[in-house]
This record gives sequence, structure tokens and C-alpha cells, in this order.
Amino acid sequence: MPSIDQLILESINPFDNRSSDNFWLPQTGQAPLVESIHQEAIAQVEETLTLLGKKQKSQTLLLQGDGGSGKTYLLGRLKQQLNHKAYFVYIPPFPESARIWQHILRYTVDSMVKTPEGRQESQLRLWLKEVAAVTQKSLKERVFKENFWEAFQSDRKNFIKYLKQYYQKASIHNPDYFFGILYNLINSDPELQELACQWLRGDDLSDESLKLLGIKNAISTETDACETLFNFSRIATETFPIVLCFDQVQSCARLPDGRLDLPTLMGSISKIHDETYNFLVLLSVSSNSWKENQYTIDVCHIDRIDSYVNLKPIKTPQIEALLAARLGSLHHQAKPKPSSPIYPITAKMLEDEFPRGKTTTREALAFGRDIIQSYKKWVFQGKKGEFIPDLINSPERTEILAKFKNEWDEKLKQTQTTVKRIQRFSSPELIQMLKEALEGLGVTNVKTQLLNNKTFGSHSLSFIHPNTNQKIGIVWTENLNMTSFCAAIKACSKGLENQLCNTLYLLREAELPKKTTAGYKIYNQLFNGKPHRHIQPHLAEVHYLFTYYELTKEAREGDFTISGKVHTIKDLRELIREITIFNQCPLFVGLNLVKETGEPEKLIEKLKQSAWNCIVDQLYTSQSTLVTQVLSKFNEPGANQEKIEQAIAELEKEKKIDILATGNQDKLIAWVPNND
Repeated sequence: MPSIDQLILESINPFDNRSSDNFWLPQTGQAPLVESIHQEAIAQVEETLTLLGKKQKSQTLLLQGDGGSGKTYLLGRLKQQLNHKAYFVYIPPFPESARIWQHILRYTVDSMVKTPEGRQESQLRLWLKEVAAVTQKSLKERVFKENFWEAFQSDRKNFIKYLKQYYQKASIHNPDYFFGILYNLINSDPELQELACQWLRGDDLSDESLKLLGIKNAISTETDACETLFNFSRIATETFPIVLCFDQVQSCARLPDGRLDLPTLMGSISKIHDETYNFLVLLSVSSNSWKENQYTIDVCHIDRIDSYVNLKPIKTPQIEALLAARLGSLHHQAKPKPSSPIYPITAKMLEDEFPRGKTTTREALAFGRDIIQSYKKWVFQGKKGEFIPDLINSPERTEILAKFKNEWDEKLKQTQTTVKRIQRFSSPELIQMLKEALEGLGVTNVKTQLLNNKTFGSHSLSFIHPNTNQKIGIVWTENLNMTSFCAAIKACSKGLENQLCNTLYLLREAELPKKTTAGYKIYNQLFNGKPHRHIQPHLAEVHYLFTYYELTKEAREGDFTISGKVHTIKDLRELIREITIFNQCPLFVGLNLVKETGEPEKLIEKLKQSAWNCIVDQLYTSQSTLVTQVLSKFNEPGANQEKIEQAIAELEKEKKIDILATGNQDKLIAWVPNND
């Protein structure tokens, strides 16, 4: 077995930050659990869930802590530990105040159709089985015989009739539609299930799809969205609670004066609190943000907060437990076993770094990472003299760029794995992503709501083109319903009549109406390239937009770090421009904001760049580990071990890395600074 020093030198730094995003998305790495951290907060939430089961009246908890205290991570941990007794919903920041209920409903449904760890069925299907069991238990006379769940699915007409009768006092909103959709969701036909899910989350479906569902209209108003969400509560009074987790509110819509629109958010949460049952609202917010903005919120909304959950700094025993948990995998493989569970870190190093005996989880992990990086250098240089960690060494710009590109590749791969269709996002979300990307490119005067239209204003934005100084307008609509599309095109026509911009671009991947329709004729007259154009975005371009959008949310929350160091939204924009990420996005070529890159980059060059980014990030690692790291970032055919080893060999020829023998079958890769 290898020594601990050899393992540390050849492995990925165990303190590399594992970002905690939406807890229903695949995580980039599963961090080992330290149960003692935030134990009081978890107990407080669990106690509230128990109380909710007795009282049933919805509750609101405010989860607050300093930047880096682990708020988003805690939400994921709560879901992991309590999903057996509650259904968990993750709600990201809302992009538009006027559509907050549609946003909440969309992400409630998205979460409810996810399958909990260790289960075979989605949360929604498990919830419906609970509903079936509750109604069966309460029946005085058996409406269905034999297997109740199978009978519950068998006949749509009787299903709707029975549930309307059972819940007649619950004031179900649009009961024929709602119960019909629930029937379709448990129907065995996958196509119908998918359509039902899309309708319930608020997608504007085509007339053909609505007909298949037996529905006439989409959920198109805030009232419909709110009441549909509340239908879950009206039915869920005797089921497990539904936990609504609002996260990253620092990126939510803004008031006209630029402040966070917490009044709208808290108004919605108050309505949930007062008018629903069996919902638990968890609002995660940074302590500073809450202090700065709570005066904008009506006191009556703040009074609806039932309890405050404060994430306190972790103390020395917890810091040691966190460090030991991250180092545990390496220690387990080592022979002989290290004398201390936090080796090569010492109690003296901890005391010097945290003299007050407490810190945030992020700072503790950053400290651990810096120690390991410094220790790697010391081991590689022959362990001369006593190990004294160098914790004040500032990385060169080249290193920061390589580390950021490494992080970008990881997040982009995660996006490619999880985002399979553009219609997953609402038009306001797509516009918000585009706005962030334009600002990342350095474009000025980017403003949403170009169209003066209640329905389609949030589908539009404008900016001043940096080359022509002209005002450019963009409308992005993916509505599948052709009546809605025709209305959007008419709104575009009116906007051009009012000279709202010099050039208008329509972004739309979805199909167009038939050429014989009035909507198509208006579309064809407007977007004929003289000068207004239709650009058809592709999923790969939305992957770029969404990945960058996720990074901007982290930056605004104070959670965007490179090698443990916090970077601001301004830093992020500088990095994204410096490594020209968006030059690889054809959408911005079509908008004449970046130049075409010419010939596509060859796979071997991509692999070389990725390998170099990884080794700059880690300083030293074994060749097998480096190959695994690079492979994890590529979906492209041909990206295999042989190609990556070829890329590594070419980097050595270019004197960017050294390849050293280690005494076993593997090799050690070392970064050569200042030869890049």
C-alpha cells in the first residue's frame, strides 16, 4: 500500500470545493457527512416538520447565515435526511416579480416529478399513492373494489368524479382540469404523463397536446398558478408535508431602485402561510442581505415567519471533524496509517489560522486546501527541513484562468447532463440568462421589458450594440401554442411600429405555425432579415447560458470561489471575457457580438487544454488520476484514455509539464510554471 505522502502527492486535493447547487441535480462530488455540523439547525427543522404533522397549518422558517456558512448545502442535507417523511421542492430565484406564482408552480412540479434517493418512484407518484390511501381509508362505502391503487388509475371519468366528490368541501380550483391531469400523471402512457407534467408546470402547450389531455387552456395567469399550487395543499392535509425551499434570493428580481424584490417574495410566502396547509417554507438568505433589505418588507409579512434558523460558525472540534472527513479516504488507503486523523494538518496550524476557535465551513475547507497544496510542493521538493505551510502565496493570473476554465468545464458537463430541452425554462428565465451573458460580454445598457406588453414584456430585452451603437431588441418565446405565438408576433410588430429598437431579433427553437396562417404571414413579413431576423437557438447554446447564469448566482451570494478564494460578479465577468468562453457560442456570432472562431478546435487540442488546466489546478497528480479527471469533462466521441495520454505526451514535449517515474506502473505529472 502507498504511503500517505505519496497518496497526497498523486491525488486530487480532497478539499476541492464540491459546489452545492439545486439538490435535485447531480452533484459534482459527494462530500463526506459531518453530522455534528449544523446539527441544531437540522433538529429545529425536523421538530417543525413534526409539529406541522400535528397542526397541519403551514409554517415558515427563515434560514440565515454568513456567506460560506453552508446554507445551500444544508438544504440538500435536509432533503437527504428527511425525504422519507416529507416531499422536497427546490425553488431558484425568480426572474420576474409579476410571474412569481408561475415560477413557484413550475419548480414545485419539477421537483415533485424527481425520484428520491433509494426509491423507485417519483415524489409525485408517491404523493398520489398517499392520496389514494387516505381517500380509501375514509370511505364509508367502497367506490372501487379489489386493488384500490389500480382501480384509482383505471377509469378517468370515474377518477375525476370520485375525487371531486371526496374533496367537494376543499374548494379545488378547476377540479375537472386538475384531477384530470392527476389521472394522466399516473397513467401508464409515458407521452401523456410528460404532457400532463408540462401542463401542470405552466407550459403553453399546442392545441393538439391540450386536446390529448382533455384540457382547453394552459395555466396562463398568476391566479391560476397560485390556485393550482394551493390545490396540492388542499389535497395534502393528510399526507406527508411538502417543503418549499427558496434559495439564492440574492439573484431574484429587483425593484425599480435596484434593491432585491423581497416584498413580492415575502408577500407570496405570507399567502402560502395564511391560506394553505401542510406546507413548510424554508427561505434561505444571507444574514447581511436580510439586514440590508428587511426594512423594505411589510411588517405583517415578517410576522408570518414562525422561526429563525441561524447557521452559527463551526468551532474547533467541528473544524477538525470536517478536515478529518475530507482526508479520511486518503488515510484509509495509506500504510502505515497516519498518527493523526487530520495529518498533515496539525493542531498548531489550526490554532494559528483560527485563533478564536471558530470559522465558516467554507473558510475551513479553503484552509485545508491551501495546506494540502503547500504540502504537495514540500513532498515533491524532497521534504527538506520542517514543513511550514505557505498560506499567503498569491496565484499568478495564468493559474487563476486555468483553475476557472477547469471549473467551467465541470459545470458545463453537469449542465449537459441535466438540461435536455430548452423548454425546461420559461421565457423570462431565458431572457434573464441572456441578460447576464450579455453583461458578461461587456455589453452596456442591457434592459429587460423592451415590449410594452403585459404578457410578452418579460420575454424581451434590449441593449446598445458595442460596434454600431444601435439599439438592439430581442424577443425569446418558446410557446408551443400557436395562438400565443401569433400574439407574441403581433406584440413585436407593435413594438417596431413604436420604434422601440433599430433591429429586432426573434429567438425561437420551437416550430413555427403553418405557412397558411395569419401568424406565419406576420412573422414572415417582420423577420425576413431586412433588418429583423429570426435566430434559432440550439440546446448547446442554452447550456452555455445556463452554466454562466449558475455562476452569476453563486457570485452574488458570495459563493463563487477559485481555490478557496471568493470572487465577485465583477471578477467573474472579467474571467469570462479573458478566456473568451462565449466566442464558442454561435448565438453571439449571430448577434454580431463575437467573431466566428473559424475551424472548430481539434479534439486533441481540447484534451491538451483540459489536461493542462487540471494539472495547474492540482500542481501534481498521477497520470491515471489526470486521465480520469479529463475524461469526466468530455462527452465527445473519441475522447478516450489513449487520446488523453497522447495529449499529456504533447504537453511534455512543449515543456508545460514533467512526467516522472514513481516506482510503480503509474507516472507522476508535475506542472512546470512559467512555460505556458
